[in-house]
Amino acid sequence: MAGSTESMDSSSSSSLSTKPATKQVSALKRFSTKVADRIEHVAFWPLMIVFVASAIMQNLCEDQIRNHGGGGKKTVHLLTFAANALGNVLVVLLPAAKPLWKCDWKRAAIPSAVDIVSQVLLQFGIVLAGAQIYTMLYNSCIVWTVVLSFIFLKQRFSIWQIAAIVIVIGGVAMKSFVNSVDGSHQLVVGTILILCGCFMHSLTNIINEYYIKKYDFPPTRLCGLIGIYSIIVYTFYFIGWNSWRVQEQIVDEIDEAGSDVGTVMGWYILFILCNFLHAACFFLLLNRIGNVGTAIAKGLKTGIYIFLSHFMYCSHIEKYCLFPLDRWQRDITLASALMSIFGVVAYGYATKKYNEKKARKAAEASKAQQPEDN
Repeated sequence: MAGSTESMDSSSSSSLSTKPATKQVSALKRFSTKVADRIEHVAFWPLMIVFVASAIMQNLCEDQIRNHGGGGKKTVHLLTFAANALGNVLVVLLPAAKPLWKCDWKRAAIPSAVDIVSQVLLQFGIVLAGAQIYTMLYNSCIVWTVVLSFIFLKQRFSIWQIAAIVIVIGGVAMKSFVNSVDGSHQLVVGTILILCGCFMHSLTNIINEYYIKKYDFPPTRLCGLIGIYSIIVYTFYFIGWNSWRVQEQIVDEIDEAGSDVGTVMGWYILFILCNFLHAACFFLLLNRIGNVGTAIAKGLKTGIYIFLSHFMYCSHIEKYCLFPLDRWQRDITLASALMSIFGVVAYGYATKKYNEKKARKAAEASKAQQPEDN
């Protein structure tokens, strides 16, 4: 009897001890669910502002990395690719409606593979054709995004939306033309690689939008999984290509630029943080405004970046000057910035009106069906 009494006491005490732990776990789950819900339903304009601002900072950081010899122009160490992937991985830390281990990892491998191919094509294209040609051709992503959205996502646009898209494309193309005037030799292979990379990059985003809307894939989880796959692939690349000659391929190139490893590392850390913010905002916006909306928003980034880069780099790098010596370059650059900004604002207004018109038609159609049902 005494032994049975002791066992009952021990079992009751153990059950009492597990109750607080269970309560803590449930409270933590509730808190995580609330945070995840707030992240996915954060206000549109703050999200858009962070999206554009982080994209601008990405460009500024990448400029600094390249100016300090950390971009791997000669050695193709692809550290910028790894930094971009790490930014995506950090998005996994954000709470989401579905745990990471419950997501479909196999399905996420498809956009990951397309994204990896696009990044590799772009990186090698830059090496062969030069950064100026890359800047000019990368803006074709807006065109590819519109075309692919029309074909695969069956997205339709109003006349005013199309007009705004054309204005944005014209704005970024004009700036790209100015940048390409003094560029290096256009190697055919490099140009083809960049164009293919732009197409694959746009295709990646189309697949991402399809997954988020079709399979109810949490945006932040999909972003994180793409980053994880990219890091795994880059690890094999680094081991095979860079690990046995870090001094020769990374440190020496930084020394040749007159910089040091600490400075480049600092810019890389800031670059990763900007990638994290940009990737998180991008995937959250995909579920709201789609690929075309986010692509058009990048036109706003181009317009603002033109002005910022002028103030930051013009004193020692002439190609960044908003008002270069040649008057025609000055006029085109200024017109490019204004067109990019105006086109984004016009697209936002046209989209709002188009959605309101669709909502009115849907409401009228539902009202017309009600008498028939009765």
